[in-house]
Amino acid sequence: MKSISIPQDRTLDQALIRILQSLDQACRALGIPYLLTGAMAREILLVHVYGLPPGRATRDVDFGFQVADWAMFATLKATLFETGDFQPDVKIMHRIYSVSERTGIRMPVDLVPFGSIEAPIGSLAWPPDGEIVMDVRGFRVAFEHVIQIEVEPGLELLLPSPACMTVMKALAWKDRGKATRGRDAIDLVELLLRAEDIIGLETLYEHHLESVEAAGGDPQLAAADVLGAEAGMAAGTLIAEEVASILVRGMEENLVSQVLAGSGGMPSAERADAVTSILRSFLRGLTGLTPH
Repeated sequence: MKSISIPQDRTLDQALIRILQSLDQACRALGIPYLLTGAMAREILLVHVYGLPPGRATRDVDFGFQVADWAMFATLKATLFETGDFQPDVKIMHRIYSVSERTGIRMPVDLVPFGSIEAPIGSLAWPPDGEIVMDVRGFRVAFEHVIQIEVEPGLELLLPSPACMTVMKALAWKDRGKATRGRDAIDLVELLLRAEDIIGLETLYEHHLESVEAAGGDPQLAAADVLGAEAGMAAGTLIAEEVASILVRGMEENLVSQVLAGSGGMPSAERADAVTSILRSFLRGLTGLTPH
């Protein structure tokens, strides 16, 4: 797997690097495969790898861990606490905090297990009573289509591909859209709006001319179409159809208004039309059809 290096002039914050180093060392020692997910993965990819302007600010750091059982997950957490770099959250089982020695600022770090620990497959019921259930299908999809990022010499991370990030964001919005005030929807639309930069104009016109023509020559809409097609191939038919249903239903309800309210600027009919258009282009690629 080819590793993409982060340029020295776009290096990560040292507090974040400390978190990444600690997690990487613990996972390597225990033989646990993992990947960085969530808004921080999006930020690293778009801002630090591609050099694009920052999007929605985030301090949350999310990881997915492929583990066999809860005992292994508990061992991982214990190993992290032994480093002295992390503190537990007394209420939320999957959250710990990293404390910066320099500033004392606590950064939330969410740890989500997936793999053989799932019961049934694709679903994670948190102990002790299993009342809190999490959809982790997106983690499975993402882990099969990762990209490798060299943060600094000796520290390489696995991130979901941009297409898989869209799948994870759509599934997450379905589960927690109201609770998080649409943050996942905002992140999803940001990925689509920047798909043109991710894919590149040369690749777009050389290999995806059909999408450009279907988008009326608009490269931004065409790139969202291509990203949708890649997401559909990665997710498979059943999950792709579910993601399409989530987004179509969301567009009929409050998804667009959440994006407008949380992404800066005054809501307007023009901005709403732009968000709707980019989502429709993504759906066209995801399903192979033009959504109405």
